[in-house]
Amino acid sequence: MGWDDIKGRGAQLAEGLFTSAWSVGELAYIMRRPQDLLHDAYRDRVLERVATHGLYEHYPQEVQTVRLGRSGEIRLTNPFVRVGRGGSDDVVAQMRTAARPRSRSLLVVGHCYGVPYPSWMESYFGLREFPAWDVVYNKTNNHYPGSYATWPGFGLISPQLSRVIENIQSAIVGLRTLVRSLTHTFEYDQVALLGYSIGGHLALHAAHCQQLDKLVLYCPVTSLRATVERLGLMGALHGPMERTMRRLRDSFDLADLDLLDPLRHELLVEPDNVLVVVQERDAMVDPRQIDALVARYPAIRTARFGGTHVYQGERDRALRTIKGFLAE
Repeated sequence: MGWDDIKGRGAQLAEGLFTSAWSVGELAYIMRRPQDLLHDAYRDRVLERVATHGLYEHYPQEVQTVRLGRSGEIRLTNPFVRVGRGGSDDVVAQMRTAARPRSRSLLVVGHCYGVPYPSWMESYFGLREFPAWDVVYNKTNNHYPGSYATWPGFGLISPQLSRVIENIQSAIVGLRTLVRSLTHTFEYDQVALLGYSIGGHLALHAAHCQQLDKLVLYCPVTSLRATVERLGLMGALHGPMERTMRRLRDSFDLADLDLLDPLRHELLVEPDNVLVVVQERDAMVDPRQIDALVARYPAIRTARFGGTHVYQGERDRALRTIKGFLAE
């Protein structure tokens, strides 16, 4: 057993323990809001809206003029209007302009539905080695905090499924607004998305409702329902929990999350312009999640390495694969 294999196994164990703790934290967060267990006041209206207008409803205000702050900060208005509780979200991002002037290529990078750590993402993917690209880090849509105050998102295991649906719709509209506004303002010739983890789920949704030139999905979530059902301890607990929820609330149905399956729609990116990178020891997102995507679009390119969700197995080769794909 080599040193890389030992590190990979250790990282896989650590990720499994972290994911179990995360799932417990999400359950604890639910118990702090017992009223959410008994009633989802907006479910019918949210489902009716999706049935009438589709998951990818478009808004005229998605094209805005981008004004960069001193350090490349971007803030736009998210035009998505909620049926349920909660105000509008801002679109928040940060740009790192290309080393050479007047780049015509844009790479938008996202982890989760907007984790505000651009410097970590830049280091993780070696993005300083992409001198020909303007790189924008999507930090949009920090809804309610989930189990950890420092981890923006929506609470993966929320009993308020209507809120989950609207949070993701808002994230999709926000990302689409960011891409369309940047393209409008700076007239890019080439636009690519790189989505990591749940950010891969968001990027995959965007690729079904927005024209793109390239799409990179790194350890992606492709099925939110499968992720909810298998996250950490939820593999053992989701069945009893779902039965309990049905006793508390007749209308509770995890099948509502199937509305958020991007494979219900047609991909707008040419499949051979999609690269999916999988780390085979991923203990957070089951690598088999990509199987349905690849089965539907066999021309999609895949690259498999021996790491985990966070630990990058064969890092240099993985980053060369991504960089080479984007340079084509």
